[in-house]
Amino acid sequence: MYERGVEVLAGVPAGPELAAALAHVDRPALNGFELVEVAKAVCRQVAHYQAELLATVAEVAYCPPGDETSPAERSEYPAEYAADEVRLALTLTRRAADTLVGDAYTLVERLPAVYEVLRSGRVDLARARVLDQETAVLPESVAREMVDLILPVAGGLTTGQLRVRLRRLVIEADPSAAAVRGWCGPGTGPAGHPGCRTPAHRADLDHTIAWQDGGPTTAANLGVLCRHCHGYKHSAGVTLTQPTPGTFTWTTRLGHTYTTRAEPP
Repeated sequence: MYERGVEVLAGVPAGPELAAALAHVDRPALNGFELVEVAKAVCRQVAHYQAELLATVAEVAYCPPGDETSPAERSEYPAEYAADEVRLALTLTRRAADTLVGDAYTLVERLPAVYEVLRSGRVDLARARVLDQETAVLPESVAREMVDLILPVAGGLTTGQLRVRLRRLVIEADPSAAAVRGWCGPGTGPAGHPGCRTPAHRADLDHTIAWQDGGPTTAANLGVLCRHCHGYKHSAGVTLTQPTPGTFTWTTRLGHTYTTRAEPP
């Protein structure tokens, strides 16, 4: 049994100290109340390790080609096929690797405050993903403001409660977000590429005309693409247009055109 008593685990910060404390817990010697305290501490430690994994994957994405003798260098931009490096090393499906790398980017770089509370164990990865998904329609600076407003209470909300609170905040900050969700919300059908069956809630929000190129964050310029199709859109010779909201026309590198329409919720 943990010699200081499991009731003190709540005050031990997630990380090496909590890991050491949990290693000495004798579960058969604990009553039900004490086991619940241990379960809560384990969840905080798991969240800490999830954050550490995301931070590591984020670093992997910026590593240039090399081997075990290479210096610890970083590239200016993430590698295009970083997810494949992760997929092979961790024996993941392509989708799982893409999701992991996507989480690493959004939580470590786009929403660093969420990464920090994940690392501290105050929210778990499921809640962190809700914070990302529900602010994805907003410019980065506004998304961070919304996150700062909700983080103090996020750990005490279920993912469903958190999603509802965030949607209210997002709509107050950007009323057009409500219209955007009409096409791009978590309840919509497959992403906007012919033949792609990836559900919208597993895909990325995409500006048809890139935001940095002046593309607005409105229903007429947003869609959902899986990670593979998102990469295909940016490959040489491929173009994507949205003639009307929810209608997507792809032109391949060999000049063929294909049109698909997003499925509303």
